Amino acid sequence: MDLLIGTTPGKSFLGGPNAITVGVPVYNNASTLRRTVESVLAQTRPATSILLSDDQSTDESQRIGEGLAAAHDRVTYVRRPENVGHTLNFHWLVHAATTPYFMWLAGDDLILPTYLERMADRLDADPELIGCVSLVQFTVEGKPTTLATGSEPLSGPPRDAVARYLDDPAANARLYGLFRRAILATTVPARHLHAWDWASMAATLKHGAHGRVDEVLMVRDETPSSNYVKAVGRDNKGRLDRIFPLAPMTRELLFRQRIPLDSAVLRALIKINLQSHCSYMAAFHPRYSNTIGRVLRKNLWRISPARQLDRRGAVGPPLK
Repeated sequence: MDLLIGTTPGKSFLGGPNAITVGVPVYNNASTLRRTVESVLAQTRPATSILLSDDQSTDESQRIGEGLAAAHDRVTYVRRPENVGHTLNFHWLVHAATTPYFMWLAGDDLILPTYLERMADRLDADPELIGCVSLVQFTVEGKPTTLATGSEPLSGPPRDAVARYLDDPAANARLYGLFRRAILATTVPARHLHAWDWASMAATLKHGAHGRVDEVLMVRDETPSSNYVKAVGRDNKGRLDRIFPLAPMTRELLFRQRIPLDSAVLRALIKINLQSHCSYMAAFHPRYSNTIGRVLRKNLWRISPARQLDRRGAVGPPLK
């Protein structure tokens, strides 16, 4: 289904070896959108195209997006004909791009001037890398808090990298890295899916490694973790899928993405499903959480494949 409407006339995606598209999913980002786009325009390695996809914002995002597109040839503003939700907005952006390299940048985040150059240099130099991200600084109301987790480099056999990732996706900062677009596009579900971003990042590891530049080159607005638990009721309609919020994601990985499987990957999937189950029950069923849930939480470390992976020598974040 072609959703490309409202595109500013006269804009096109330019090709070329190692060209870059930055896709910005927009929803009510009027206060930050200009700053986000200007951070991309200021890059030392320019993006060929900056694509803004507005998911029916109700604030001034449309006016600002259209103004940026009118002022800059590389910026294209698109307004969705209807609200399609988080997953499909990200899906559309990566499929609308045609350049070899692609990254998402949230409408309230920014990148420092050398971000694209540093990430692209790593991808140019190492064909084994599928994506690369920098260290990421979290902020709350504009004030720095902590470094975002979930950016650790991952390499080695795909099954080991997938297991290491699923054992602890954490804040999944790697989602906003620079990727080889053709591979990334195959991993984003074409339907709304709770934790689609975890599914996407796990699926990319079938194809190669994730790298990291150990310097803070991105600043992200921190989202409270409680927001993700609250989203389960909206995202998952079936009772079982609400009790086990990552069940749809697990089905996506097993049956559509067909990630490599072994005992470590299965243990990681069991652990992460039980972990999300405990978080959901703690928020909505505290009596269960204080009894059975407490026992589960205390024993999650026993299920983790981390020690098994360490014995194999899998490359990833150190065992906690």
